[in-house]
Amino acid sequence: MLQRFLVVLATLVVLAAASYGIATAADAKKIITAEAAAAADAKLAADTVIAKVNGTPIKGAELLEVKNTLRPPANQMPVDLVFNQLQDRLIDGQLVLQAAIKEKFDSDKEVADKLAKAKERIIQDLYLTRKVGQNITADVVKARYDKMAADFKPEAEVKASHILVATEAEAKAIAEQLKKGADFAKLAKEKSTDQGSAQNGGDLGYFAKDQVVEPFANAAFALKDGEVSAPVQSQFGWHIIKAEARRNSKMPELDSVRSEIQRVIADERLADLFKNLRSTAKIEKFGIDGKPLAAADANADLSKPADAGDKKTQ
Repeated sequence: MLQRFLVVLATLVVLAAASYGIATAADAKKIITAEAAAAADAKLAADTVIAKVNGTPIKGAELLEVKNTLRPPANQMPVDLVFNQLQDRLIDGQLVLQAAIKEKFDSDKEVADKLAKAKERIIQDLYLTRKVGQNITADVVKARYDKMAADFKPEAEVKASHILVATEAEAKAIAEQLKKGADFAKLAKEKSTDQGSAQNGGDLGYFAKDQVVEPFANAAFALKDGEVSAPVQSQFGWHIIKAEARRNSKMPELDSVRSEIQRVIADERLADLFKNLRSTAKIEKFGIDGKPLAAADANADLSKPADAGDKKTQ
């Protein structure tokens, strides 16, 4: 296991140092889908010997492992497109490793220290993966979704567009143009400083009242469908708002929130795990000067943000 880790580590060093073109623009165009790439990768068996260096075998699993460490788009390519380059890099890595071992680098204290740190990180990651990430089954996710659905309360939502400008004078001028029949979407594209919505004619989609700042929400929800507001000021500037439609929110389908539910469950498990670990451990904290912290400071939960005293405005 240690030997394999060193081979991969040496290979990554070679990859970082070399100026080889692993993935060209022409290669990138050959990528079709992630499924196609995965199917191609499956053709390379983990135990297939792809090279030998002074009798030491290099196997397919090592090549796939290194491929997965590459930056996009190379890590997304079918393995056959990067096989030759990675095969050579693995050979170079094995050559470096063998030369280093020949010069007794494997018994060097610096190597031992770095391996110990790497081992600690691997153990931590594996522990958290098994304790937190595993067993979040489809049934567990479905049960959480069903509870969310039972607790879900529909909210009124408005679909609106807006034009955002810096000054009241600009907003009044736009309001006058609209009264004379100017096209709202066209003016939004030309005048609005909210570039995210301007390219869509000012369209903000549907939103609930608590999802936008208070002055904007009050004005938007007071409008009838098709109405345009007078200039409205918020901390972002001056808005002209057009209400398009309204509806009650609906519980999203399970598939659209599955990954979010998995993340929430994992976060909850992680918080519980740390709480339990801390409750049974003796933890001593010291300040930047090395002196022991007072009990109140030592027990402070730094994961919670400090209360700035600001009222939520959106």
